[in-house]
Amino acid sequence: TLYVPGVGVDLSEFAPKTNELKSELRKEYGYDENDFILIYPADFCERKNQMMLLKALKIVTEKHKNVKLLCPGLQTYMAECEHYCKNNGLTDNVEFLGYRRDIYKLDALADVSVSSSRQEGLPINLIEAMALGNPIIATDVRGNNDLVQDGKNGYLIELDDSQAMADKIIELIENTSKIYELGAESLKLVGEYGEKAVLEHMVYIYKTLGLV
Repeated sequence: TLYVPGVGVDLSEFAPKTNELKSELRKEYGYDENDFILIYPADFCERKNQMMLLKALKIVTEKHKNVKLLCPGLQTYMAECEHYCKNNGLTDNVEFLGYRRDIYKLDALADVSVSSSRQEGLPINLIEAMALGNPIIATDVRGNNDLVQDGKNGYLIELDDSQAMADKIIELIENTSKIYELGAESLKLVGEYGEKAVLEHMVYIYKTLGLV
């Protein structure tokens, strides 16, 4: 069995974000410098499992009020999530953004990228977040755990363990230096998934098999 790290993502548009860029984007989008911003770009559906993340956020906001979760994605199946937010005092903490073409900017203004998915292939949204230098908190499922090395560039959480997800979010809120440490590792690891690296890997495999 030969492993290929995905189909290759064009990382040329994803320069590592700077503090200046992050501040500029927050002003542009109307967010405060003191907001702690999470982002999960994903269409609303059972597989993407947004309810796990909302339940984690409820725990987080009991201790930290200045947390926002940005949820760009098609909203066809978002009614349950919206209802949960209204019933649990999260309407000021969660933004349902619909389909967006500015994910690069939204990722860049966020502090941490998250994923509560039940399963993935090799999630492009996390690769792009890593290319910006975001730490990742994600469920320990196929695809996510190909990209996230627990404790190195983020944290892996058991599926539907909202308490554990909340604990890791709180850990990063209270230890911002850890965000930079994990994010730096994301930048180191993401190159493996770029178009150039994947192409070189494929050429090597074809040569090994005597096909070229």
